[in-house]
Amino acid sequence: MAISVAFAKEVTVSVRAGEHWKEKRGPQFAVWLEDGMYFVFGFDENADGGNGGERLFNLSRMRNLENTGETFALPGNFEFASRCGGGRFGAFKGAEKVQYEIEFYDDARQFVKSCVWADDQVFYDEDEEDITTIKFSSSQSMKIMEWILSQGVRARPIAPESFVKRWENEVRGMSRYIMPD
Repeated sequence: MAISVAFAKEVTVSVRAGEHWKEKRGPQFAVWLEDGMYFVFGFDENADGGNGGERLFNLSRMRNLENTGETFALPGNFEFASRCGGGRFGAFKGAEKVQYEIEFYDDARQFVKSCVWADDQVFYDEDEEDITTIKFSSSQSMKIMEWILSQGVRARPIAPESFVKRWENEVRGMSRYIMPD
């Protein structure tokens, strides 16, 4: 059975997935393509000690897909983006939202202001200093780190402190490749 058939018929599936190929069971709600990988967003009845919970699965890591014979009805107000921890950084689901503050410089200033990055984003411009600051909350820490690093010298995190330290360590680690010890 293909995952697309399960979506079309709104059928609950059983599948082996994850690090140790454990059984996951439940309705699958959406397919998401990002960075050349397909993700399946669904419900896993066996998650959280049997209480169940929403999960994001990498489609290439799913095996032994079986129809359970049970059907489900997708909630009428279902929207995947509302389950992404406040951020708009793609296929990612996290639990705890964190408040971020990031400075952007030069041509990155206009770019950052032209997009929706989070539900609660707020921008502050300091034109004399050529700085635009964005403040927002999200649970998508890994994706936010990738985003900031992709901006190179045109972006720098300000808060939270633990995130700033991770960014500093990443930049120091990268500099080893161009600066001998």
